[in-house]
Amino acid sequence: MSDKINIVKLTSAEISALWTTYMNDSVAKCLLTHFIETNTDPEIDSVLTNIQKIVNKHMDRIAELFQKENIVIPEAFKVEKHVIPKAPKLFSDVFYIQSAYQMCRFGISSHSTFFASSAREDIRFMFKDFIDDASQLYNDTVDKLQQKGIFVRMPFMTYPTKIDFVKKENFLTGWLGRKRSLLSIEVTHLITNAYQNEIG
Repeated sequence: MSDKINIVKLTSAEISALWTTYMNDSVAKCLLTHFIETNTDPEIDSVLTNIQKIVNKHMDRIAELFQKENIVIPEAFKVEKHVIPKAPKLFSDVFYIQSAYQMCRFGISSHSTFFASSAREDIRFMFKDFIDDASQLYNDTVDKLQQKGIFVRMPFMTYPTKIDFVKKENFLTGWLGRKRSLLSIEVTHLITNAYQNEIG
């Protein structure tokens, strides 16, 4: 990325992307603070600590950019205000790493969306870095979940062996008519929603 001074102002999409990322990271920082303080599994602790470091790095980069652009830094969630020190443990260690897994998935998705809606070079480079960070954290989290034997894979399916085409309009029939097997993409969406709802 070039070091030239930007004379092009940030767009509404870029400002909202930065603001949303900053706010989301502030929530994650609060959650991770409690998770790290009450976690009892050293293997999970390393994953949580790495995610918290990246969250802090992202917030610092955005705050620095806002200051350069003379944009007010958002009134975000704060550990000292929103996390009770020495509070009793609220969830299991397994829940902590499953939450971390969902944070990483969400980070990859949201950073990719924000990258694709940004025009200014420095913002695109920033979100590209954020995507790389989230991808590495995702890999680390999945590896840890698999090592501990608690990673839940998507369902397996029979491999397609021939090409098939939709021949009738009733392919999309709902409750009425002949039922068909779910498509692999439909199974993926259903299971993804189930995972997210379970954490929720």
